[in-house]
Amino acid sequence: MDNIEKMLMHETFLLREQIVTHASPKKEMEFYRCVQQGNIKKLRDIMTPLAGSGYGNLSDDELRNIKYHMVISVTLITLFCIEGGMEYEMAYSLSDLYIKETDKCTSIQQVTALHESMTFDFTDRMRLLDAGKRLTETIKKSIDYIYDHLHCKIEVQELASHIGLTPTHFRRLFKEQIGITPSEYIMKKKIKTAADMLHYSEYTAMEIGYYLAFSTHSHFIKSFKKYMGITPGKYRNQYVGTMTKTEKMVD
Repeated sequence: MDNIEKMLMHETFLLREQIVTHASPKKEMEFYRCVQQGNIKKLRDIMTPLAGSGYGNLSDDELRNIKYHMVISVTLITLFCIEGGMEYEMAYSLSDLYIKETDKCTSIQQVTALHESMTFDFTDRMRLLDAGKRLTETIKKSIDYIYDHLHCKIEVQELASHIGLTPTHFRRLFKEQIGITPSEYIMKKKIKTAADMLHYSEYTAMEIGYYLAFSTHSHFIKSFKKYMGITPGKYRNQYVGTMTKTEKMVD
């Protein structure tokens, strides 16, 4: 019997002794299919914390263990999304990005938060990909423009002009196909970007608000709280635990 076989038998014995079981293949498949299908609503109901109950032990070091599970999760989600129609280059670029961010994490809480953000990022992209099959080229062009100009003040009138529509026609068409107004969509994407920056960068809330072209810091705080339920500083403190002294003062 070779060393790998001995180690596997030993690990199986320990798992039985500790009454630890891996998540069932059916539940795992359901999770990855939710991501692949862009089913955010169902994903919220079935998603469990990374490396919680049902996950195997890949390292005696807790932080390294959860990082290993994160890499496995990113890899499988990437493959499922490619199978679901996501472009190879986009999928693997996202995969590389999240694996690099995982490597930078210094706590289990950071990896857990990154895993949640990664999962919903892929799921939302798959949802939009599915919706994109029904979108007109003009609306696809407007969404690309928004993504490319999140760091600018985006005026709906200028956006409509960019794709060759009147503002009234553009607003109506956008809401018909996306479900919300262009202004709401722009704000949601700015706030999502701000939340990611609070998670994974050391920029202060004031710097992030400035980068995303909010008119004032108070406007950024008010907008962030409207969509996220808490202020930027409290969000960073609650989910990352690295709120800076400056943010405590200005929040």
